[in-house]
Amino acid sequence: MLPKMINIAFRGVLIGFSDKIMKKNYLTEYWKRTNTEVTLLSCNEVDLSLPAVAVGCYAVKNDSILLIKNYRGWDVPGGHIELGETPLDAVKRELKEEANCEANEFFVIGYLHCRQTVPHAKYPDESLLVIYSCYDFEVDHEAQLAFETTEAKFVSLGEVGDFHHNWTDLKRKLLENAVRLKK
Repeated sequence: MLPKMINIAFRGVLIGFSDKIMKKNYLTEYWKRTNTEVTLLSCNEVDLSLPAVAVGCYAVKNDSILLIKNYRGWDVPGGHIELGETPLDAVKRELKEEANCEANEFFVIGYLHCRQTVPHAKYPDESLLVIYSCYDFEVDHEAQLAFETTEAKFVSLGEVGDFHHNWTDLKRKLLENAVRLKK
């Protein structure tokens, strides 16, 4: 049984998110590769006027999570939002491209507020990464994976830190949010 849902309009798209995960989160980390300060915000703390530039998805089934392997190592599926896409369109496309996964229902489990500490041509000074979870999905293990993904597999929730290329407290908190929402 999923918890009571609250609806919010995000750039004209109705997105559901749970009242179970609306607690203040101020985990911040620094992503050296892109010179970005990243802060995890709960759904009721986010400034939706900031541009959403990327998405991620914590696809949880039973007691495991879907991870993909790319040039950085093991990670959750996700990527940049293409021109004309909504965040929801982007997460659906990224799941399909990176993991041959299709889901119909997604939940926002958090937002990553990104602030560039050094000007970057590819990213605005401030932006959002929209992080979703999904629970009812199908993975086609026989289909060819996208060029950037070499493998997709389920990893037990207790072993994610052993696989993920950069498992941090911020990412652990997102997983906790996804698992809490599933209950």
